[in-house]
Amino acid sequence: MDTIQAYEKHSGKRFRRSKDQSERKLSREEAFQEFSENGFVHPVRRVVQSTIDPAVWKDPELTLANFGERTGGRRFRMNKDQKGRGLNRDEAFEETRQRNL
Repeated sequence: MDTIQAYEKHSGKRFRRSKDQSERKLSREEAFQEFSENGFVHPVRRVVQSTIDPAVWKDPELTLANFGERTGGRRFRMNKDQKGRGLNRDEAFEETRQRNL
């Protein structure tokens, strides 16, 4: 696939520049060229570091119900991967909690 149109026809998706490519002011064609040189994969997005104190995650009393109290009013949010795997909020919370222990 050497053109944006061929990619869109093959994938069924409209090619969009990544946020990084837009910030670097690449044209759509330049962005596609970079995308194709990377094996049709956008570079991994920067992971946002958790601002929740690690001690909060380690608290054995922490639950989804009291998460907001312990984090200054923050609401627990599932990530796209967890949603895509069909987890409910309780399962996603427990998975995230275990990962942060």
